[in-house]
Amino acid sequence: MGDAATVRVLWVHGPAGVGKSTTAWQVLERLAPGEPTAYVDIDQLGMLVPAPDGEDEWAWAHRLKARALAAVAPVYAAHGATTLVVSGVLDPGLLGEYDVWLAAHDLGFVRLAVALPELRRRMAARGADAEDWADVEAEARDLEEAALPHPVVVPEGPPDRVAAEVLDRARFVPLRPREARPDDLPGLDGTRAVLVTGAEAVGKSTVAWSAFASTWEGTVPTAFVDLRQLGFLGPAGGPVDHRLQAATTGAVWPVFRRAGARMLFLNGVVDDLDLVADYERVLEGTPLTAVRLAAGPGAVAERVRARARGEGARLAGDHLVGLPGYEVDDVVRRSLRTQEATLPHPDVTDLDTSDLTVDEAGAAVLSAARCRAPGRA
Repeated sequence: MGDAATVRVLWVHGPAGVGKSTTAWQVLERLAPGEPTAYVDIDQLGMLVPAPDGEDEWAWAHRLKARALAAVAPVYAAHGATTLVVSGVLDPGLLGEYDVWLAAHDLGFVRLAVALPELRRRMAARGADAEDWADVEAEARDLEEAALPHPVVVPEGPPDRVAAEVLDRARFVPLRPREARPDDLPGLDGTRAVLVTGAEAVGKSTVAWSAFASTWEGTVPTAFVDLRQLGFLGPAGGPVDHRLQAATTGAVWPVFRRAGARMLFLNGVVDDLDLVADYERVLEGTPLTAVRLAAGPGAVAERVRARARGEGARLAGDHLVGLPGYEVDDVVRRSLRTQEATLPHPDVTDLDTSDLTVDEAGAAVLSAARCRAPGRA
């Protein structure tokens, strides 16, 4: 496409439960061996609460995600991606705005759709993680009635075959000129961020999310970023790339700040704790507190088994889901070896969660974040 800041964006959308994430991830797997391909779930770009007073929460959240997507797309391009596969729900009423915000990129949409009885069966299979059926049904009907000009694929059969059909049906609108929109950013005074890190399967995502959730009823707009979810580039998402993760984080933080965010939770593996400074640097003046979680053998083993059973949030690229029982001990040993090999770091707070509930650990993380005064060097 000639411009290093542009990338082909393929957005796979549809109602909850239709198979967007599975299909989009399979599209990544088909493309990545032959061309540099990135992936992001649109929900990972919109974790900010609460919505401003007087705003329509649905439309506000979708505008936020579109602006965040526009911010990270050139980052993936700068790191070599030629295609960015996106999965997630969109707002049919904002189609024109998506076109405006993503005008710098070749843009294509493919909608996944199944009959309502089949969609309901898929939602029921999710169990406790399923959204309310009435909301899902309304969402599916709204998409049908919107008659969007997007190719429609029925996700039946093996995921790789569905992905092949998505790629075959996708049509892209070439990049369009877009006027630059200078946006004022609020000051950094009073902003703060906290990074929750630790060894594999130690409970980072669960604890960080608990800390984030504890702020929902408060008055401080707070955002959440899972570093790995913003760093997928290559087959199976590629290896952890801290340069990419830091760059995408640095791109979304100004978007969140413009939307009112004053606090940011980050979570992910940061194996070299000297890299914490790199993550703080991209926040451009927002002080970052790092909390490293630890846990004993019993706690780690139970957390690995829970992940293997598919409990907790369904995140793209989670290689522990469906893990055979005979491999659980290997993961536990690897996690414990990593914990034993790590040394204290002057800029990192250590927190042993072995005997803490998730809520207690989340509260401890939040307390650590609040203890660091904004502006501290």
